[in-house]
Amino acid sequence: MQVIAASDPNEKYGPAGLGGSSSINITQPFNYQIAFENMATASAAAQTVIIIDTLDLNVFDMSTVEFGAYGFGDRSVVASSPLAAAESFVDLRPGQDLIVRVLMRRDNASGVLRWDFTSLDPATMEPTTDVFAGFLPPNLTSPEGQGWVNFRVRTLPGLSDTVVISNDALIYFDGNEPIQTPPWTNTIDNTPPQSAVNPLPSTTSDTLLTVSWGGIDNDGGSGLADYTVYYTVNQGAPRLWLTNVSYTQAVFDAQVDSIYGFFTVARDSAMNMEGLPDGVDAQTVVVVGIAEHASLPNGNSLLSYPNPFTDQLTVAYEEKHTEGRTTLVILDALGRTVGAQVMYATVGRNLWQMDLIDLLPGTYILQAIKEAGTLSTVLIKQ
Repeated sequence: MQVIAASDPNEKYGPAGLGGSSSINITQPFNYQIAFENMATASAAAQTVIIIDTLDLNVFDMSTVEFGAYGFGDRSVVASSPLAAAESFVDLRPGQDLIVRVLMRRDNASGVLRWDFTSLDPATMEPTTDVFAGFLPPNLTSPEGQGWVNFRVRTLPGLSDTVVISNDALIYFDGNEPIQTPPWTNTIDNTPPQSAVNPLPSTTSDTLLTVSWGGIDNDGGSGLADYTVYYTVNQGAPRLWLTNVSYTQAVFDAQVDSIYGFFTVARDSAMNMEGLPDGVDAQTVVVVGIAEHASLPNGNSLLSYPNPFTDQLTVAYEEKHTEGRTTLVILDALGRTVGAQVMYATVGRNLWQMDLIDLLPGTYILQAIKEAGTLSTVLIKQ
């Protein structure tokens, strides 16, 4: 005796992190989809399909459940509803003399979500009594025998890292025993990673800067996925350089006589994003067309130390020819004068002390101006 019945392979799909990671944070709602299929080997069309998904009340906030779209065959219906129950009808005529009633319900007390697909006789609006009539035929030509539903829900606040959330569904296909979908499992990871740019030289004359960076994720986290790298010019506003890159080194094309800073923002596989820092990652470089020790063809030279300095600076000025007034000028990164002193230079080596306690930390240019020419060196105040 041939048994006339539909059959059902089924799947449950849920949220995923970057690269298909099962780790996810709870800032976004969890989107789930349940798929069902009347297999090509089935001997009849499916008349009713019932889907039951029981949510964990210790994990999910039932008040946030929204029934989403559903579909079967080549039909899809957008039915976004936050209501506890919703009903809709899909008229299959004239292709089939059927109307499909779709009833969606949720029970906040038990955590149960339920979808009922029922094939109705249009004449009576009661379930069809024709055993060969059903809304979902055997899936001989995909997707005629396939169907799906989806919904979204938010978790309860305060779920900690490493909490495992597993969810599955039961699908009843006509009078068959329920078939349980494979579970969809996620691990909570709410902690963002940390990253930083590796140290750069305080000064360089090379305009091709090799910039490298690295980062770490929290213990038990989803793993660091990528970096977004920013740079600043002359201590200005951050500018985007590289977006969501997995590599940790690149060459930056810089310009002379400029100050460059770099910082990174890391992202992990659960899509947690590191916050923007208050400034660069304490890793800066000055690219200038002058050296820390400067000299003129006439033999005059300028040197400052210690460099970097804190409050006091010693300026060594070598005068080879004529004594006279020499003006020391300090310029900031934008070329603005932030300090100046008039000195008297004798022939030979001159040592001058400068009290720069009120100067803010940063990179500056020291100029010694005399009729014979101007000497410039780089200063870095810590």
